[in-house]
Amino acid sequence: MQVVSYWVLRNREMGLNELALVEEIEKELSSYFRDKQELIVKWLKQKAPKALQNLVWTTEQIGKIIKNLSPFSIQINS
Repeated sequence: MQVVSYWVLRNREMGLNELALVEEIEKELSSYFRDKQELIVKWLKQKAPKALQNLVWTTEQIGKIIKNLSPFSIQINS
């Protein structure tokens, strides 16, 4: 967002056409990420640990609920 905002504001001075502006933004972003896969891997490294923690926590909570249920309280409607 910062890169795009910078170039949009800078373009007020430069007066680039839309295609040239997009090329400048892509050039700037390519210096941060070699390709889309690197961007995805970087995102996953940041998000995956927290997602895994949430999954483990949720599984533990479901286990606690099931453990506390009385076997007689579960009814199957058919």
